[in-house]
Amino acid sequence: SIGRSLKEIDQTEKEILVYESKEYHSLAKEMNISPFPRALVESDMKKKFFQLLPFFYEARRLKYDKDFVLRMSLLPNQDLLKMSIIRFGGLFDKYVELNNVIPINPYDYWNTHTMFIYKLAPFLDLDMIYADKNTKWMYVFDKTGSWKREGYNHPRLSLEKTYNEHAWFNEFSSYEYGNAQFTIFQKFKFSNRFAKKK
Repeated sequence: SIGRSLKEIDQTEKEILVYESKEYHSLAKEMNISPFPRALVESDMKKKFFQLLPFFYEARRLKYDKDFVLRMSLLPNQDLLKMSIIRFGGLFDKYVELNNVIPINPYDYWNTHTMFIYKLAPFLDLDMIYADKNTKWMYVFDKTGSWKREGYNHPRLSLEKTYNEHAWFNEFSSYEYGNAQFTIFQKFKFSNRFAKKK
């Protein structure tokens, strides 16, 4: 997801927390003392993990590239987002170039990344989906997670820096959405949602 090696990333930079799920700390704590399978069973993430099995299946076997994010932080000096994602095999950290990340709408998620034979996990937040405009990789969050004011209000994540509704419609579905950004409706929805947290 990044055009640089891990050796080029300054991992000592102070992270600015943007988002965190309720289960992240429980799972991370258990993984410090146990391998992933045991840590999962002992953590608060157990129930949701099994509800995510169709999501994991789509991502791994059907090549619908997407991840479920438990934690996301900003590295502003390096223009990176650091995401802690959960997969079949465990909890992983993933770095994504900030300039490549755009929001997409739930209709594009349904049209391109969901098998209708499976029930969608009820906690998936389809109003808060991001995608890498180059790789088409998608990042999905939990409705019950917390969006941190310091993070989402940071100038590097401001709507003004990403907003560009020109030619938004149909771009994602045709995989030509390099410049796609918020629709007016999405901008209002995001702004209104964050305003309630202040």
